[in-house]
Formats: sequence, structure tokens, C-alpha cells
Amino acid sequence: MPRSLSSTAKTAIFSQETSQVFLILLEISHADITTLRFVNNLENITSRSNVYTAFPFDITLPDDNGETLSSVTLQIDNVDQSIVSNIRGLTSSPTVKLEVVLASTPDTVEAGAFEF
Repeated sequence: MPRSLSSTAKTAIFSQETSQVFLILLEISHADITTLRFVNNLENITSRSNVYTAFPFDITLPDDNGETLSSVTLQIDNVDQSIVSNIRGLTSSPTVKLEVVLASTPDTVEAGAFEF
């Protein structure tokens, strides 16, 4: 399914060079923990009144071909033991949400929300 992007995002994607920075917002939620919000950035960012903490993580998104079973790989650096202890203590699966925003317009979701 085609994605609808802002004109700023389209210009950035099709430009040979751009000052725009795409950021991935990661949200991990569950009834038993306080929602964890991270951004793959060097500084915190606020998007739609939620503060996302700068934290190193890597994500591999599935192919968008509609023919294969989707699989997402999420790797969070083990810098803060509280993240691991919060998630390991859960008795059921958390909800993980990913969104892509531009650093210049963090309140505009360019892609997503993808929930797992």
C-alpha cells in the first residue's frame, strides 16, 4: 500500500542532499509498566506532547511486498538495565509501536504507526 508523505519528506527523499533528518519513534506499552518512549537520535524529542528519550536502537522492517510473512527485528542496546528488567517482568506481550517523523516537524507522522 502506498504511503502518503508530506511535501517536505518527499523533497528530502528525492534530493541528492538534504538537511532533513528522519527519526524513528519507538513506543513500548503494557498495562503493567509505564509506557517507554525512545527515539533513535542523540537528543530527546517531543512529538505530540510525548517526550521520546534519545536511545540507541536498531530496527529491521519487513519487505513491503504483501507476499511474505512480515517479520520485524528490534535490537535495543543494553545501556540501561531498567528497560530489560521492565520488559522481562511482563507476563504477556507488550505492544510496540513505530513511527517515522522528520526532526524538523516531529508532530507530523510520515510513516506509521506500525504496531506489533
